[in-house]
Amino acid sequence: MNYIIQQIIIMWCFDQSFNFIFKKLAVVDYLIVMAGYPGTPNGQFLPSPTTPCYSPRTPPPQRTNIPPAANYVPPSSSPYPIGGLQGTLSTVTKEVGGVLKGLTKVGAKALNKVLDHPTLENIRSGNVVQFVSRITGQSLQILQAPDGRLVLDSLGGDGHQFHNAHFTVVQDREGYILLHNNFNYLAIKDGTAQLYSAGPSGLPTPECRFKIREVLMQNQFITIESVSERGRYMAVMPNGQMKSAIATSGADQDTHFAVRLIFTSHAKPPTK
Repeated sequence: MNYIIQQIIIMWCFDQSFNFIFKKLAVVDYLIVMAGYPGTPNGQFLPSPTTPCYSPRTPPPQRTNIPPAANYVPPSSSPYPIGGLQGTLSTVTKEVGGVLKGLTKVGAKALNKVLDHPTLENIRSGNVVQFVSRITGQSLQILQAPDGRLVLDSLGGDGHQFHNAHFTVVQDREGYILLHNNFNYLAIKDGTAQLYSAGPSGLPTPECRFKIREVLMQNQFITIESVSERGRYMAVMPNGQMKSAIATSGADQDTHFAVRLIFTSHAKPPTK
Protein backbone atom coordinates (compact mmCIF):
# COMPACT_ATOMS: atom_id res chain seq x y z
CA MET A 1 0.00 0.00 0.00
CA ASN A 2 2.80 2.41 0.92
CA TYR A 3 4.50 1.65 -2.39
CA ILE A 4 1.32 2.52 -4.32
CA ILE A 5 0.93 5.79 -2.39
CA GLN A 6 4.56 6.69 -3.14
CA GLN A 7 4.02 6.01 -6.85
CA ILE A 8 0.88 8.17 -6.87
CA ILE A 9 2.77 11.04 -5.20
CA ILE A 10 5.66 10.75 -7.68
CA MET A 11 3.26 10.75 -10.65
CA TRP A 12 1.46 13.80 -9.26
CA CYS A 13 4.77 15.68 -8.88
CA PHE A 14 5.77 14.86 -12.46
CA ASP A 15 2.35 16.00 -13.68
CA GLN A 16 2.71 19.35 -11.89
CA SER A 17 6.22 19.84 -13.26
CA PHE A 18 5.13 19.17 -16.85
CA ASN A 19 2.17 21.54 -16.45
CA PHE A 20 4.54 24.26 -15.25
CA ILE A 21 6.91 23.74 -18.20
CA PHE A 22 4.08 23.66 -20.77
CA LYS A 23 2.65 26.89 -19.37
CA LYS A 24 6.06 28.57 -19.70
CA LEU A 25 6.40 27.34 -23.28
CA ALA A 26 2.91 28.59 -24.08
CA VAL A 27 3.86 32.04 -22.81
CA VAL A 28 7.01 32.05 -24.94
CA ASP A 29 5.03 30.91 -28.03
CA TYR A 30 2.52 33.71 -27.46
CA LEU A 31 5.27 36.31 -27.18
CA ILE A 32 6.96 35.00 -30.34
CA VAL A 33 3.71 35.55 -32.23
CA MET A 34 3.12 38.98 -30.72
CA ALA A 35 6.70 40.14 -31.36
CA GLY A 36 5.82 40.75 -35.01
CA TYR A 37 2.95 43.14 -34.28
CA PRO A 38 3.18 46.76 -33.12
CA GLY A 39 1.42 47.48 -29.86
CA THR A 40 -0.45 50.56 -28.73
CA PRO A 41 1.62 52.75 -26.38
CA ASN A 42 -0.03 53.54 -23.09
CA GLY A 43 0.56 55.88 -20.19
CA GLN A 44 1.92 58.58 -22.47
CA PHE A 45 2.61 61.87 -20.75
CA LEU A 46 2.80 63.84 -23.99
CA PRO A 47 0.92 63.63 -27.29
CA SER A 48 2.86 63.10 -30.49
CA PRO A 49 4.74 66.24 -31.59
CA THR A 50 2.87 68.35 -34.12
CA THR A 51 3.92 68.01 -37.75
CA PRO A 52 6.92 70.32 -38.17
CA CYS A 53 7.04 73.07 -40.77
CA TYR A 54 9.98 72.47 -43.09
CA SER A 55 10.00 75.90 -44.72
CA PRO A 56 13.26 77.64 -43.74
CA ARG A 57 13.12 80.15 -40.91
CA THR A 58 15.71 82.52 -39.60
CA PRO A 59 17.71 80.56 -37.02
CA PRO A 60 17.07 81.81 -33.47
CA PRO A 61 19.77 83.94 -31.85
CA GLN A 62 22.05 81.83 -29.68
CA ARG A 63 22.84 82.71 -26.08
CA THR A 64 25.83 81.95 -23.96
CA ASN A 65 25.06 79.06 -21.68
CA ILE A 66 26.30 75.91 -19.72
CA PRO A 67 28.29 74.05 -16.70
CA PRO A 68 27.46 70.97 -14.68
CA ALA A 69 23.94 69.88 -13.88
CA ALA A 70 22.55 68.58 -10.61
CA ASN A 71 23.86 65.16 -9.58
CA TYR A 72 21.57 62.47 -8.23
CA VAL A 73 23.06 59.46 -6.45
CA PRO A 74 20.64 56.50 -6.50
CA PRO A 75 20.39 54.20 -3.49
CA SER A 76 22.33 50.99 -3.88
CA SER A 77 20.49 47.68 -4.06
CA SER A 78 21.71 44.18 -3.34
CA PRO A 79 20.40 40.94 -4.89
CA TYR A 80 18.16 38.80 -2.71
CA PRO A 81 19.63 35.31 -2.24
CA ILE A 82 17.35 32.50 -3.34
CA GLY A 83 18.00 28.78 -2.88
CA GLY A 84 16.35 25.37 -3.15
CA LEU A 85 13.19 25.19 -5.23
CA GLN A 86 13.05 29.00 -5.46
CA GLY A 87 16.54 28.94 -6.94
CA THR A 88 15.38 26.50 -9.62
CA LEU A 89 12.39 28.69 -10.47
CA SER A 90 14.69 31.73 -10.57
CA THR A 91 16.93 29.95 -13.08
CA VAL A 92 13.94 29.12 -15.30
CA THR A 93 12.78 32.73 -15.10
CA LYS A 94 16.23 34.00 -16.12
CA GLU A 95 16.32 31.61 -19.07
CA VAL A 96 12.88 32.71 -20.24
CA GLY A 97 13.98 36.32 -19.74
CA GLY A 98 17.02 35.70 -21.94
CA VAL A 99 14.80 34.28 -24.68
CA LEU A 100 12.49 37.29 -24.48
CA LYS A 101 15.45 39.69 -24.60
CA GLY A 102 16.65 38.02 -27.78
CA LEU A 103 13.17 38.19 -29.27
CA THR A 104 12.98 41.89 -28.45
CA LYS A 105 16.22 42.58 -30.33
CA VAL A 106 15.10 40.55 -33.35
CA GLY A 107 11.68 42.20 -33.29
CA ALA A 108 13.23 45.68 -33.08
CA LYS A 109 15.40 45.06 -36.14
CA ALA A 110 12.46 43.70 -38.11
CA LEU A 111 10.21 46.60 -37.16
CA ASN A 112 12.87 49.18 -38.05
CA LYS A 113 12.75 47.93 -41.64
CA VAL A 114 9.04 48.63 -42.07
CA LEU A 115 8.25 51.54 -39.72
CA ASP A 116 8.61 55.21 -40.60
CA HIS A 117 10.94 57.29 -38.43
CA PRO A 118 9.39 60.79 -38.35
CA THR A 119 11.16 61.84 -35.14
CA LEU A 120 14.63 60.86 -36.37
CA GLU A 121 14.01 62.93 -39.51
CA ASN A 122 14.32 66.00 -37.27
CA ILE A 123 17.76 64.97 -35.95
CA ARG A 124 19.78 66.17 -38.95
CA SER A 125 22.89 68.35 -39.12
CA GLY A 126 22.04 72.04 -39.06
CA ASN A 127 18.57 71.58 -37.58
CA VAL A 128 17.63 73.44 -34.40
CA VAL A 129 15.44 71.39 -32.06
CA GLN A 130 13.97 71.24 -28.57
CA PHE A 131 13.86 68.11 -26.42
CA VAL A 132 10.60 67.87 -24.45
CA SER A 133 10.82 65.49 -21.48
CA ARG A 134 8.16 62.81 -21.21
CA ILE A 135 8.37 63.12 -17.42
CA THR A 136 8.06 66.90 -16.96
CA GLY A 137 6.35 67.85 -20.23
CA GLN A 138 8.89 70.67 -20.51
CA SER A 139 12.09 71.24 -22.46
CA LEU A 140 15.76 70.76 -21.70
CA GLN A 141 17.16 74.23 -21.14
CA ILE A 142 20.29 76.08 -20.04
CA LEU A 143 20.08 78.54 -17.15
CA GLN A 144 22.51 80.76 -15.29
CA ALA A 145 22.76 79.97 -11.57
CA PRO A 146 23.10 82.79 -8.99
CA ASP A 147 26.83 82.08 -8.76
CA GLY A 148 27.22 82.61 -12.51
CA ARG A 149 27.43 78.93 -13.47
CA LEU A 150 25.40 77.67 -16.40
CA VAL A 151 23.22 74.68 -15.48
CA LEU A 152 20.94 72.26 -17.28
CA ASP A 153 17.40 71.25 -16.31
CA SER A 154 14.13 70.18 -17.94
CA LEU A 155 11.75 72.96 -16.98
CA GLY A 156 12.13 75.06 -20.13
CA GLY A 157 9.41 76.47 -22.33
CA ASP A 158 8.24 74.84 -25.55
CA GLY A 159 8.44 77.04 -28.64
CA HIS A 160 10.49 79.34 -30.86
CA GLN A 161 10.77 82.12 -28.28
CA PHE A 162 12.65 80.00 -25.72
CA HIS A 163 16.15 80.37 -27.15
CA ASN A 164 17.91 78.84 -24.15
CA ALA A 165 16.03 75.58 -24.86
CA HIS A 166 17.24 75.37 -28.48
CA PHE A 167 19.95 72.90 -29.51
CA THR A 168 21.73 72.78 -32.85
CA VAL A 169 22.30 69.29 -34.28
CA VAL A 170 25.75 68.30 -35.58
CA GLN A 171 26.47 64.87 -37.06
CA ASP A 172 30.09 63.70 -37.05
CA ARG A 173 31.82 61.51 -39.64
CA GLU A 174 30.87 58.34 -37.77
CA GLY A 175 27.19 59.25 -37.72
CA TYR A 176 27.01 60.17 -34.04
CA ILE A 177 25.17 63.28 -32.86
CA LEU A 178 26.42 66.36 -31.00
CA LEU A 179 24.00 68.92 -29.56
CA HIS A 180 24.96 72.47 -28.66
CA ASN A 181 23.56 75.88 -27.78
CA ASN A 182 26.06 78.59 -28.79
CA PHE A 183 28.82 75.93 -28.84
CA ASN A 184 27.97 74.76 -25.33
CA TYR A 185 27.55 71.01 -25.79
CA LEU A 186 25.45 68.45 -23.96
CA ALA A 187 27.75 65.82 -22.45
CA ILE A 188 27.78 62.83 -20.11
CA LYS A 189 31.01 62.50 -18.14
CA ASP A 190 31.57 60.06 -15.26
CA GLY A 191 27.85 59.27 -15.25
CA THR A 192 26.76 62.89 -14.86
CA ALA A 193 24.84 65.02 -17.38
CA GLN A 194 26.96 68.11 -17.99
CA LEU A 195 27.56 70.99 -20.37
CA TYR A 196 30.89 71.42 -22.16
CA SER A 197 31.72 74.91 -23.40
CA ALA A 198 33.91 74.62 -26.50
CA GLY A 199 33.59 78.12 -27.96
CA PRO A 200 33.23 78.93 -31.69
CA SER A 201 36.79 77.83 -32.50
CA GLY A 202 36.98 74.94 -30.03
CA LEU A 203 36.26 71.26 -30.49
CA PRO A 204 33.85 69.13 -28.42
CA THR A 205 35.21 66.19 -26.43
CA PRO A 206 34.26 62.50 -26.97
CA GLU A 207 31.88 62.82 -23.99
CA CYS A 208 29.72 65.11 -26.15
CA ARG A 209 28.85 62.42 -28.71
CA PHE A 210 25.48 60.68 -28.52
CA LYS A 211 23.50 57.94 -30.19
CA ILE A 212 19.89 58.96 -30.82
CA ARG A 213 17.30 56.16 -31.01
CA GLU A 214 13.53 56.11 -31.31
CA VAL A 215 11.68 54.32 -28.52
CA LEU A 216 10.42 50.98 -29.85
CA MET A 217 6.68 51.02 -30.58
CA GLN A 218 6.50 54.68 -29.46
CA ASN A 219 8.44 56.49 -32.16
CA GLN A 220 7.31 59.96 -31.12
CA PHE A 221 9.95 59.63 -28.38
CA ILE A 222 13.72 59.29 -28.61
CA THR A 223 16.54 58.46 -26.19
CA ILE A 224 19.92 60.23 -25.99
CA GLU A 225 22.61 57.66 -25.15
CA SER A 226 26.27 58.50 -24.50
CA VAL A 227 28.75 57.02 -26.99
CA SER A 228 31.73 57.14 -24.61
CA GLU A 229 29.72 55.69 -21.69
CA ARG A 230 27.40 53.13 -23.29
CA GLY A 231 24.14 52.40 -21.51
CA ARG A 232 24.04 55.86 -19.89
CA TYR A 233 21.35 58.28 -21.01
CA MET A 234 20.21 61.84 -20.61
CA ALA A 235 17.40 61.51 -18.07
CA VAL A 236 15.16 63.78 -16.03
CA MET A 237 13.70 63.54 -12.52
CA PRO A 238 10.08 64.64 -11.85
CA ASN A 239 11.31 67.90 -10.28
CA GLY A 240 13.04 68.82 -13.54
CA GLN A 241 16.61 68.22 -12.38
CA MET A 242 18.88 65.99 -14.41
CA LYS A 243 19.11 62.41 -13.17
CA SER A 244 22.43 60.63 -12.75
CA ALA A 245 23.15 58.79 -15.99
CA ILE A 246 24.50 55.87 -13.96
CA ALA A 247 20.94 54.97 -12.92
CA THR A 248 19.33 55.08 -16.36
CA SER A 249 17.87 52.68 -18.91
CA GLY A 250 16.53 53.35 -22.38
CA ALA A 251 13.32 51.54 -21.40
CA ASP A 252 12.55 54.03 -18.61
CA GLN A 253 10.27 56.98 -19.34
CA ASP A 254 12.65 59.42 -17.63
CA THR A 255 15.01 58.96 -20.63
CA HIS A 256 12.30 59.64 -23.23
CA PHE A 257 12.07 62.95 -25.08
CA ALA A 258 9.80 64.28 -27.80
CA VAL A 259 11.53 66.42 -30.44
CA ARG A 260 10.18 69.78 -31.59
CA LEU A 261 11.70 71.09 -34.81
CA ILE A 262 12.50 74.81 -34.49
CA PHE A 263 14.48 75.41 -37.68
CA THR A 264 15.65 73.43 -40.71
CA SER A 265 17.26 74.23 -44.03
CA HIS A 266 16.50 70.76 -45.39
CA ALA A 267 13.78 70.17 -47.94
CA LYS A 268 10.63 68.42 -46.81
CA PRO A 269 11.02 64.64 -47.31
CA PRO A 270 8.80 63.20 -50.06
CA THR A 271 5.58 61.59 -48.89
CA LYS A 272 5.24 57.86 -49.50
